[in-house]
Amino acid sequence: MPIPFKNLFGIEQHDVKPVCIITPFLTRTLRQGLHLSPHHSATPFRTYQHPDFTVIETKAGSLFNGDTVLALKNSPCNGIIFIGTCGSLDHERFPIGTIVTPEKVFAMESFTSMLLDKPDLIPVPVPVTPIIPAKKGQCVSVGSLILEEKYMKLLKTAKTDIVDMECASVMAASNYNKFKTVPLLHVADLVSASSPFVHDNIQKAHINHAQNNIVKIINQLNGHSFFNKTSLPVKKKANHGPKQK
Repeated sequence: MPIPFKNLFGIEQHDVKPVCIITPFLTRTLRQGLHLSPHHSATPFRTYQHPDFTVIETKAGSLFNGDTVLALKNSPCNGIIFIGTCGSLDHERFPIGTIVTPEKVFAMESFTSMLLDKPDLIPVPVPVTPIIPAKKGQCVSVGSLILEEKYMKLLKTAKTDIVDMECASVMAASNYNKFKTVPLLHVADLVSASSPFVHDNIQKAHINHAQNNIVKIINQLNGHSFFNKTSLPVKKKANHGPKQK
């Protein structure tokens, strides 16, 4: 028997706004910048209602984020803004605090496959998104932060710019639901050089600045015609796999 929507998200399915913001961690900067209060607590998600959109804090990982998008299928939602953090493989082009909207996304989400040396880079189609002040890049969503170090050569050969844990599942579920989706990631660590969880004051300032700019981008996207289109725009060229050297 399916779990009732309200038990998961704390609101009724019909109360969901047409545009939903999904993020694993809703920081104080994002919460205050978007003027979100109060929240609806449920298990395992937390939901905030803004006059113009619904915000769902999902927790980390592909399962929670992919399932959140799938659960919105029969709701009024038809557009997703995904806010996530990522690690940079190109430390010069994508330093801490850089906002990235991936133009190519690959899934390497299976922890077991990574552990057993059988990873697959599965391409996930990315819709054409509105012009926003963010860098374009290639993202791979991985199933383990510890094991990603093991696959640095593969990731660099595939010309990966950033790695995260959720973007591929959000994009795949959004495509399945025919939602228009804008992924917004910001760099929170330099892979192999810094921790995604511990930051000095300068790094904290860069991350905080990026999150404030994400709020500005969301305000720019609010009411954008992109979310009012009836069909999902997808790039004409098929994505056949990671580029090789």
